[in-house]
Amino acid sequence: MTEQTKLSVLCSLFTWTQRSKSAAKKRAKFRKFLDAFCTDHNFFPAVRLLLPNLDRERGSYGLKESVLATSLIDALGISRDSPDALRLLNWRKGGAATGPTAGNFALVASEVLQRRQGTASGGLTIRELNELLDRLASAENRAEKILVLSTLIQKTNAQEMKWIIMIILKDLKLGISEKSIFHEFHPDAEDLFNVTCDLKLVCEKLRDRNQRHKRQDIEVGKAVRPQLAKRVANATEAWKKGDPLAPLLFNIVVEGLTGLMRTAISKNMFSSYQVGSQKEDVNILQYADDTLFFGAVTTDNVRVLKSILRCFEMVSGLKINYAKSHCGCIGKSEGWCRDAAQFLNYSQLDIPFSYLGIPVGTSSKSWSVWQPIIRKFEAKLAKWKQRCLSMGGRITLINSGLTALPIYLLSFFRIPKKVVHKIVSIQRNFLWGGGIEANKIPWVNWDTVCLPKNKGGLGIKDLIKFNEALLGKWGWELVNNQNQLWARILLSKYGGWNALLFGRNSGDLSHWWKDLETVFQQQDSNSINNNLRWKVGNGVKIRFWKDKWRDDDLTLQDKYPTLYQMSTQQNSPINLMGHFVEDRWDWKINWRRNFFDHQIDMVAAFMAEIDDVHIHRSSMDILTWRDDPSGSYSTKSVYNLLKDAGNIVTEDSASKIIWNLKIPPRAIAFSWRLFQNRLPTKANLRRRMSAMSCSLAPKLGVYGYLSPYLISVRSLNLIPSIHRVTTDHLLQPKLWSRIMHVSVSFMGRMWLLSANLMVTAFKFIKMELKYISSQGKCHHNVTQYGFLFVFPWVFHLPWNFIDHSEYAHAMSEIIIQNVLVDRCILDGEMLVWDTSLKPKAARDGLDSDRQWLDVAFDILYFGDTSLIHQTLKERHEILCKIVRPVKGRLEILVPNAGINSHISSGEPCWSFIAHNVDEVERFFKETIENRDEGIVLKDHSSKWEPSDRSGKWLKLKPEYIQAGSDLDVLIIGGYYGSGRRGGEVAQFLVGLAERPSPNTHPKQFISFCRVGTGLSDDELDAVVTKLKPYFRKYEYPKKRPPSFYQVTNHSKERPDVWVDSPEKSIILSITSDIRTIESEVFSAPYSLRFPRIDRVRYDKAWYECLDVQSFIELVHSSNGTTQRDTEYGSKQDSKPKRSKSSTRGEKKNLSIVPSHLIQTDVSSIKGGSLIFSNMMFCILKNLVSYYLIKLSDEVFEEMSNAREVLLAKANSPFNYMKAGS
Repeated sequence: MTEQTKLSVLCSLFTWTQRSKSAAKKRAKFRKFLDAFCTDHNFFPAVRLLLPNLDRERGSYGLKESVLATSLIDALGISRDSPDALRLLNWRKGGAATGPTAGNFALVASEVLQRRQGTASGGLTIRELNELLDRLASAENRAEKILVLSTLIQKTNAQEMKWIIMIILKDLKLGISEKSIFHEFHPDAEDLFNVTCDLKLVCEKLRDRNQRHKRQDIEVGKAVRPQLAKRVANATEAWKKGDPLAPLLFNIVVEGLTGLMRTAISKNMFSSYQVGSQKEDVNILQYADDTLFFGAVTTDNVRVLKSILRCFEMVSGLKINYAKSHCGCIGKSEGWCRDAAQFLNYSQLDIPFSYLGIPVGTSSKSWSVWQPIIRKFEAKLAKWKQRCLSMGGRITLINSGLTALPIYLLSFFRIPKKVVHKIVSIQRNFLWGGGIEANKIPWVNWDTVCLPKNKGGLGIKDLIKFNEALLGKWGWELVNNQNQLWARILLSKYGGWNALLFGRNSGDLSHWWKDLETVFQQQDSNSINNNLRWKVGNGVKIRFWKDKWRDDDLTLQDKYPTLYQMSTQQNSPINLMGHFVEDRWDWKINWRRNFFDHQIDMVAAFMAEIDDVHIHRSSMDILTWRDDPSGSYSTKSVYNLLKDAGNIVTEDSASKIIWNLKIPPRAIAFSWRLFQNRLPTKANLRRRMSAMSCSLAPKLGVYGYLSPYLISVRSLNLIPSIHRVTTDHLLQPKLWSRIMHVSVSFMGRMWLLSANLMVTAFKFIKMELKYISSQGKCHHNVTQYGFLFVFPWVFHLPWNFIDHSEYAHAMSEIIIQNVLVDRCILDGEMLVWDTSLKPKAARDGLDSDRQWLDVAFDILYFGDTSLIHQTLKERHEILCKIVRPVKGRLEILVPNAGINSHISSGEPCWSFIAHNVDEVERFFKETIENRDEGIVLKDHSSKWEPSDRSGKWLKLKPEYIQAGSDLDVLIIGGYYGSGRRGGEVAQFLVGLAERPSPNTHPKQFISFCRVGTGLSDDELDAVVTKLKPYFRKYEYPKKRPPSFYQVTNHSKERPDVWVDSPEKSIILSITSDIRTIESEVFSAPYSLRFPRIDRVRYDKAWYECLDVQSFIELVHSSNGTTQRDTEYGSKQDSKPKRSKSSTRGEKKNLSIVPSHLIQTDVSSIKGGSLIFSNMMFCILKNLVSYYLIKLSDEVFEEMSNAREVLLAKANSPFNYMKAGS
């Protein structure tokens, strides 16, 4: 019934709805339409036309107004120079040619079509319209689109064609929101659409409009509308809207409890636990919501700790959860420990125990430490048993899932060899057997499997080398963070960095430190220690003889052994090997004796080598990693280095070609085994002395078994079968020919395959990768399609849930490898990261210094569980656990972790927990100075709601505030508007003056920016009416701009009309975001972000506008902003110069203090009399702002000795008297 409904009925509904002024009547009309014409409960064909902007079943038409205009001209068969064609092309412009419909393309097109179409309806149904629109969306070229438009024109009248055009443009302009339409369709429709973004699914699931639908949660693979942030005008408003409880708790727990402990220690009431030879004090550590106390094992300490905790409860009002608290003792009897725990109301902590997954008090070599990892492996594989996975799927699963499981332990302990053998056995068994319980033949040696892909391997990680690369990170962090507590503890207990490189593996050391020493004291050329280099700063950390700080690979001890033996400073750092003479470093090396004559040349060469080294007093020594361009230690580069140690395998050109082919993983795996000659052919099975049977040798094709010597050929069916497969999207002919070409080139044999072989070997499910360039959701999944194929897939779904498959290659591998779970939904942003400058790059293209960067700031789904009902804090904790950040490619944005954890000293943080409004204000200022977009404030206890803008998230941007940057500019051109402003100038091109000679008026004006918002309709009409007689149409490229305007003629700058003379123009006072941008569109060197009109300056003459030189001085003197005061920028010594003609009117200043707390500025008011001296006045703030300030000024004129004038709210607790006149 729905699909047979005539289009004329739907168009009548649209026309009536557009003309109606009552929202209730509009909703009732939609409800009646659905009741009357959708009796078969097939709502989607009609609803997709009612909400064309939400329909994603149909692709993009690729037709905006300009392209649609030319397509309609060709569909109608009229000349491009005809009046009707010009009306379509110039639909925005008003005047006699376009008429009153200017600015509304559908109305202009309807008037043109009215002369060529009949008035009677063509009888087109909703079904036929949807079919034609599907053809229009799927058309591959312009000719096909024109053919569909011609068909539509033939089967409709002008009124129907008008609405079809509006459907194509996806803007019906009905005056009713999608929320109202959803509500009339079904009360649960909007909620379901918010979590699926699938209009067809909504219509199918809610076929019964009288039955309520259980609220659906989000799920992997379905787009979801984002949670939205509410605008706020300033930091004070944002802080008032936030929940003050979370920062209060944070302050109490972190500062209050730490302060109590600090006080107890300062008064010698509590004895800290002292570590190592340097007696480093440790007393309190906090991680997340855990607090750990350390102290000497004494009765006094137990009593003081009890008192501290009791004081904390009394002061804060919070109660400690004693049921989850534990007390453990080392060096005391079990009875003493039990009594101490009972006194504290704690449970007794048994040693050994585990904290954050790390075993404490037990040997890392113990099988019990690693047994949970083995169980996780086996549980992971148990899910895939009895499932038919291709080898390509098994490779992907091993790389993305299995290797990532033990990473937290691999980064802390050296993995025992027996554990390595067990894990490798599991991986190898799974790779070659897919989890089927039977004897598996390992066709390729595991060492070969672990080789990089370009060297003939599968790129599966070697656990031992990977383990060493992870452990090496500890040494790197140790030397670069020597002032942190954990580094000071290691220095005191073990000797720090020097002991790590040269210490002896004595028996009293912990297993963990012994493992680190083993990793760093390896002597081969590819060891970690041999690839570290020092960059000389002040020379405090670098040992002169024994560290590598020269350009070569040798230490001075190895290069000059004789001189090393003669030196009395063999272990001294560089800073003790000389001194500064004024600003020049002078070496002072002490020798045991004088040199012989034959040693003079050696000493001269030695001194010449070190004389070119520059020592800097103020800079620190930096340890760099040689094998990474950035100089930073990365696990990947270290792993590759260790993997290459002793490896003589060179790059395999065949493998390199295979892995670069754009083919499915199962096809790559098949080709890899083919080139390794490890397919289960008769010859290979015979060579392995396996019994030859049909059950072991896979039957390929319909004639025989796969063999390098004999394959049955059905050449006549080969090409037709390939094309038959191609139509099913299983295999492309070019792909197969490329594989076969590689086979012939590198195997030296001619292979002929039957068509059935290709279908058996290469049937696969296509992987889709969808990306955006703004905010989006990342859906990651490892799932099964039918019984044939398993593969990880990643969707990037933007906030408007549009498919962007063109970014498919950019980030898939990064996300799959570093998201440590099978299924999840991440909320975040996709950016372009400039690796050379480290800011976010605002450009569309990529070059060698720019790369895609995914920043995840929330997680909505994890495993099989939705997380949107958990708090933001809980979601952040889960996010940190399942996403492994990759610097510059995949980052997580959470407070005190993720991208914040590796920012350089002095760089602003990306996210933090604010405790007061001052911190919010300070952070906002930093974002402005860093030229960022703004800040978002989130309630840490908030839950995630799709399409919610209730204020749980708040956004503060510079363009939302009044920044005081009102600039006087001259209107030099105009742009026609659309919609209700169609046919009239709705925006202005404004310019700045070239600074004139003294006592003269400006003669040249430079295009500056485009502005249209800020004025009411009446104010805008008044300006346009005043300038309309002086507007001249700009017919580009036939005519040039007026000679007194300096422009770029950029397409975005080019106006529709010019003001024919600056003397006839009007000055506007405009304001904007305080940050300026370097302009490529306009002639001025700088332009404004989000400009808006503050007021029209009829009181100023045309020549009193701001000159461009003054504006440039303003920008340079205020750090790239237009801020005249020092509210958001650094203080300036002097104000920027301005021409006398550019005097300003009253200036609006932004204040971060609420207005009722601001004292009146009376610095310019002269005192009159003393009748109010020594009195305090409270002026109630219930008056208009202007009169309030004026009243304050009048009071001050009569009081020269007054203490202050307060501005208070009307309900302030002041006694006052109202005096009558």
